[in-house]
Amino acid sequence: FGFPVQIHASALVLLLLLVLGGDGNSSGIVSGVWLTAVVLLSVLVHELGHAFVARWFGLGPVSIVLHGFGGLARFSSRPPHRPGVIVGLAGPVAGLLLGFLALVVLRLLDWRSVMAVEILDRLVAVNVFWSLFNLLPMFPLDGGQVLWHLLADRVSPTDARRWVRRSS
Repeated sequence: FGFPVQIHASALVLLLLLVLGGDGNSSGIVSGVWLTAVVLLSVLVHELGHAFVARWFGLGPVSIVLHGFGGLARFSSRPPHRPGVIVGLAGPVAGLLLGFLALVVLRLLDWRSVMAVEILDRLVAVNVFWSLFNLLPMFPLDGGQVLWHLLADRVSPTDARRWVRRSS
């Protein structure tokens, strides 16, 4: 889609943790690899939500970094407050849409593959949980960014940051 995407080395730590979290047999390793793929895909979709909306608002070149603790969409300029709220909400909305799509596919099709059901089920769980968690009003989560933009539109940016730090 024209967004440079980097995968930080810490994403390998995520892979290692999820693989080691299995029961040690080959099915546990395969499950850990699939879960890592689900998480990285989910984070990528989340960050693409931010990136597409940032592009729409003309926030300059946008790049994406995926790392072991999530992801980051970087813009060349900070959005004004009202567009910043929309950019901040776009990632969680994209994740919720992916989770909903996975749920629809899971429910509508007659799956004979246990692995396909497991992957779709994890897509639903990861995206719904992460999207809702990410809306909490704390830095550096999207909810904290959204709250900052909402407050900074009414009070000074410094006071807005202080309020969000308190909520964090």
